[in-house]
Amino acid sequence: MRSKSQRSQRPAGGAPRIAVLEDDASQAKLLQHWIESQGFACRLFHRGQDILKSVLRDTFDLVILDWRVPDLSGEEVLQAIRSHVRDPLPVLFTTGRDREEDIVHALKNGADDYLTKPFSRLEFLARVDALLRRARGLALPAGGGAHQ
Repeated sequence: MRSKSQRSQRPAGGAPRIAVLEDDASQAKLLQHWIESQGFACRLFHRGQDILKSVLRDTFDLVILDWRVPDLSGEEVLQAIRSHVRDPLPVLFTTGRDREEDIVHALKNGADDYLTKPFSRLEFLARVDALLRRARGLALPAGGGAHQ
């Protein structure tokens, strides 16, 4: 596994890069559209192994994980990120799992935020803005980003 020094760096001043793990194609495209509408770069993944390889190789500012996906689950990807990525990397779970036990489990095991499906565009983007602000100190306008 690559260490912090072996991961590629985001160019200074570049758009925040967000990796999304979502196996439902229509949901993935919707999230990508919402993310890119804010000027952020979005890379979609449909399998846990694929996003994990990329997160360990490249630099992202935020990772968004669905829980139930082929091969590695979102939970397994989260555990690997927390074990191998040294940079502060916020992780947002977006999943249909809405039991309190699941939410608490994900948060206690390293997720920074948790949204249950279905969720609204505005709430999703506000949470993305908040996580990016906290992790990277991005100068987003008061009121959070450009949610038109």
